[in-house]
Amino acid sequence: MLAVGGRRVLLIDMDWTGLYLTECITPAAQSGLAEMSMNKSPSSFEQTFWYDERSSMYFLPNRSMDQKATFDPRAFDQTRLKILIRSMMGKFDNVILDLSPMSESSDVAAFSDVVLGYVAVADWGATRSESLSRALRRAAINPPKLMGTLLNGISQSDLDEYETAV
Repeated sequence: MLAVGGRRVLLIDMDWTGLYLTECITPAAQSGLAEMSMNKSPSSFEQTFWYDERSSMYFLPNRSMDQKATFDPRAFDQTRLKILIRSMMGKFDNVILDLSPMSESSDVAAFSDVVLGYVAVADWGATRSESLSRALRRAAINPPKLMGTLLNGISQSDLDEYETAV
């Protein structure tokens, strides 16, 4: 919605545990965040972005989807990634990071000095509120940095039924 509204928006797939966004949006990606974090030349940055003309949004894949491609483990270096993200913040109005699940990674806490706000995503019927609260406390994500929660996988009829039961 930010991009449709005229903002320059970049969505970065930083979920190292799964490549869902990269596989869905750019299945033929030849490079991504992992390769960019190792590249010393900023001139190649623009070649890595994918641009969606319908939404006017930019996307940075996680890494190359070439099955033979390997990437340097230094791509996980949080200091390098923070420098890269900060440089992207200067080029875009909004930079959105899709991070690994809090239960599987410490990225949420590790990037809190770079991230201005978080939106938690929870699976309807699967994520227990106590588990989500505990994970948010462990990552030290509290209001005002916690901007809200999105419920994944809920239908309108489930939501209607829940609202009438409360």
